[in-house]
Amino acid sequence: MLGYLESLGAPGTSADAISRDLLAPGTELTVAVLAEFPHCKAPDEDGKPAVDRRALSKTVFSDDSLRKKLDGLMHPPILKALQAFVDHWRSLPGKAAVVEIPLLFELDLRSLVDGTLVVSCSKETQLERLMTRHKLARTEAERWIAAQWPLEKKCALADYVVDNGGEFSETQNRLTALWDAL
Repeated sequence: MLGYLESLGAPGTSADAISRDLLAPGTELTVAVLAEFPHCKAPDEDGKPAVDRRALSKTVFSDDSLRKKLDGLMHPPILKALQAFVDHWRSLPGKAAVVEIPLLFELDLRSLVDGTLVVSCSKETQLERLMTRHKLARTEAERWIAAQWPLEKKCALADYVVDNGGEFSETQNRLTALWDAL
């Protein structure tokens, strides 16, 4: 959905994209993560240590204490980058910027943004899409979903909710109407 909103003119960023950048081969954070999770080392890229993100995901989504350990390493620099993005766009004239933060409510980050949008669908659709997008087994995808609040809870807290359970063109129409109304 972030990509579609960007196509409408919204500057945007994603916590997931920031995390991928922070875990690029050879970064300080990559070295720190590998110190805690040495079994998640991928082959070096150009002589730089790299993280096997698939192995890391399997590890942390199978043990809450390990997920919390990884969160402790990852969340501070991700939040710093998100705050810098928001501060930059707030200082410029314009309609709005979009920040995609899967754990916005769980981490109580609503003060970071001026409004919240949850794009929702049925739990089964969410599960199927997650399995397809990340090539996960059902039980693994269920663990990923269980690490977040239920969509119903997020929808109850959101300023705006867009249903994404049908055709993508329908979701695009809803997002366009919302963007035009802002």
